[in-house]
Amino acid sequence: MSYRLEGLGLIPKGTAEHLRGSGFAVRKARSLLELAPRSEANEPYPHRYKFLAVQAHEQGTISEGQLARFLRCDRVTAREIVSRCLTSEDVAADGEVGTVQLDFQLSLFGDRK
Repeated sequence: MSYRLEGLGLIPKGTAEHLRGSGFAVRKARSLLELAPRSEANEPYPHRYKFLAVQAHEQGTISEGQLARFLRCDRVTAREIVSRCLTSEDVAADGEVGTVQLDFQLSLFGDRK
């Protein structure tokens, strides 16, 4: 993943090698930060599919009923999925965990074309 982020210019070149050389361990970092493990195996669809469906709903391309049908759930659950997709946990430099409101209208790459 770090090589991909380097290739996209989102992290400095050499970060992947630095992490490898320093003995970085994902599980140890997760434990130190007290992050809950992800339970992706219970989801009936891939995360990308879910995010694309939520993005289409947020852009007004599909209705709430269509979103619920695509996500194979009822409308209330679809609203909960939208809410979860539009927020994310963020760890600040001081270690404090907070919630960030995401905007599907903005590009993750800034003004790159």
